[in-house]
Amino acid sequence: RFAPSPTGFMHIGNFQQAVTDYVVARSRGGKFILRNEDTDKARENKEAVDVIMDVLMEYGMEPDEYQFHDKLVGEYGPYIQSERKEIYQAFIKYFIEIGRAYPCFCSKEELDVLREKQNNEKVRTGYYGKYASCKNLSVDEAISRIKNGEEYIIRFKGGII
Repeated sequence: RFAPSPTGFMHIGNFQQAVTDYVVARSRGGKFILRNEDTDKARENKEAVDVIMDVLMEYGMEPDEYQFHDKLVGEYGPYIQSERKEIYQAFIKYFIEIGRAYPCFCSKEELDVLREKQNNEKVRTGYYGKYASCKNLSVDEAISRIKNGEEYIIRFKGGII
């Protein structure tokens, strides 16, 4: 599966990954699948999808399964990340139920402050350990905040999923 983010044009890193995925799929009798990761809507570039497909076709790496404009090829779609939401929600629900994921209500501004604090402390930046403030919210509090319309994302707890 080659899953570029259409936030820019094909670059050498994307191309290297596409070649690797293509060669592995072909050498093992698998399928080369193109799935565009379009969830970063603020940075998405509509022309990037055309360029990605043009480059793949130019080098003879037509995906076996993909969605390109109105053309849908394959049996394991959808091939656009944002259209796979229902699939992911089923798994997210399961991971929350078994205690491996949780809703995080931190705003971008709060995360920026956290990152600055970590930089000042000269520790690895990120949302983990003692810095993961939403990880220990009670189920009742999380449900209440969701019902109140607070925005959130799902984060995975550490350990093996």
